[in-house]
Amino acid sequence: MSAKPFSQGVKSPIVHTPSSSSTTGPEQDERSTPTADLKSAHRKVDRRLVLWYSFVYLIMRIHVSNISNTAIINLEEGDGIKAQLGGLTSQQWAWVLSIFYYPYMLLEPFATLALKRFTPRLWMARIMVTWGIVSMCQGATVNYAGIMACRFFLGAAEAGFYPGVLYHFSFWFPTQRLSFRIVDPETAAFLSGPEREAIIADLPSRAPSMDSKTFDLDQIKAMFRNPTFVPFLVIWITHGIGGFGITFVLPTVIYELGISDTAISQLMTMPAYAAVFLILLTLGYFTHTKRLSPWVAGIGLEVAQIIFYILLITVDNATAKYIFVVIATAATQSFFPIIWPERIRATSGTTSAGLAIGITNGVTQLMGIVGPQVYQPKFGPSYRVSYSTSVGLLTATVATIGLTWLLVRRQDKRTEAAAIVESEGVGLPGEKDRTKQQGC
Repeated sequence: MSAKPFSQGVKSPIVHTPSSSSTTGPEQDERSTPTADLKSAHRKVDRRLVLWYSFVYLIMRIHVSNISNTAIINLEEGDGIKAQLGGLTSQQWAWVLSIFYYPYMLLEPFATLALKRFTPRLWMARIMVTWGIVSMCQGATVNYAGIMACRFFLGAAEAGFYPGVLYHFSFWFPTQRLSFRIVDPETAAFLSGPEREAIIADLPSRAPSMDSKTFDLDQIKAMFRNPTFVPFLVIWITHGIGGFGITFVLPTVIYELGISDTAISQLMTMPAYAAVFLILLTLGYFTHTKRLSPWVAGIGLEVAQIIFYILLITVDNATAKYIFVVIATAATQSFFPIIWPERIRATSGTTSAGLAIGITNGVTQLMGIVGPQVYQPKFGPSYRVSYSTSVGLLTATVATIGLTWLLVRRQDKRTEAAAIVESEGVGLPGEKDRTKQQGC
């Protein structure tokens, strides 16, 4: 690998210039038709970074979801993990799931910037080694205190991986090229000179750079002043808790429908994630080719979840409820990869991008803290209280998406106007100050 922060395996990129949902304006026009060198360079980066991060992310997701699967293993024999750990109550099991996300949330912003400070090569290796060691330690736990300690340190070890991937990609790709993707270009040995230059030339002027300061106080101030900062956090929090809450207990929810035993229930979680794969490929294609706005796609996914959660509250047929759970889960998992590029595009500068990604993904960990509490087994098997909570939170998400979309469009127009003025060599009073305030 090289030395630079990158974005996620499916999306998220860099802080780039104007545009509404897809970049427009003079800077984008120059980059709209990739050169042969740029296409060749992107193919090499895809092979070198995207494939590797995709594999590591797959392993990470398996390890994160493992504890949800263990919740129902051997229940028929009366020897499940809760019994083995001393007969855990519904509340204690919710805490076992939640404790992982406290250190994860607190350390995420700093761990993201550390990727630039220590280089991806070293920082990602540190994350994987430490999380592997702590994961193995879980196998030796025999009581509630032991599993709680391991889960806490596992969250601390893994903090920064996902936003670090997003941050790393933002050094390589402008946002409109990240719909299928979610070392640093200046020094990457696997690129030729012309390919390196093509990669750098393709990046927006506000993109992160290894030559920039890791910690820039002016960018941090601008980030907090930016009107899109808080609305983006609200989107990530409300969707995280309202949408992702069910994913932490999905095998249990399916098992309690009463249509399968524990072994089959594990397999019945697979269609939801297969659907995520198809949805992301489809939406990624349409947003990548500018046939669909990420904002419209995001609102559509949220509305779909609301509809199916309402159906889960009102319908009693177990088979129908299983289908609704699968579709709602698939829509939930597809939302963040589609919207992440817009979040990163609203930032400006190396420090701003790193902190914005870290803070945004950090507050999202409330989904792991609050979600298991909302979907405790004591609310099953109907989970009407849980589904109703999700409907309320997702409705707030839809409203906030509309507000944020409006604010981002206004920011894009100001940025485009400033770029035109600058290209013409004309200065407008206060324009420079307004542009600086678009930090993140």
